[in-house]
Amino acid sequence: MANNFIAKGKSFSGGRFRRSGVALVTTMFLLAALTILAIGFIGSMSVESGASGSIQDAQRTKMIAQGAVSHAIDLLRTNIPAPAPINEVEAPFNLEQEEISGNQSR
Repeated sequence: MANNFIAKGKSFSGGRFRRSGVALVTTMFLLAALTILAIGFIGSMSVESGASGSIQDAQRTKMIAQGAVSHAIDLLRTNIPAPAPINEVEAPFNLEQEEISGNQSR
């Protein structure tokens, strides 16, 4: 015990001074801060990934809808004949309506 001398939070043993845990406490605080930053970063990336997927789905849906409209327009253009001029067409039915009487026989 002649080798050990204690003075104001430091001990002298074998010719070396040891601090009373200051480096350990500082390291633990830095590690805690880095852990909090890493957890925040991971959470932020998760939110951004979800938002990116949502935007991608919206764009895909918009492209599909635009393709469907273009396809419908193309089908209508190719399957509907050009209309004939009005003065050249004869009506296949009588445009005048007959009066409907209250006495109808079955």
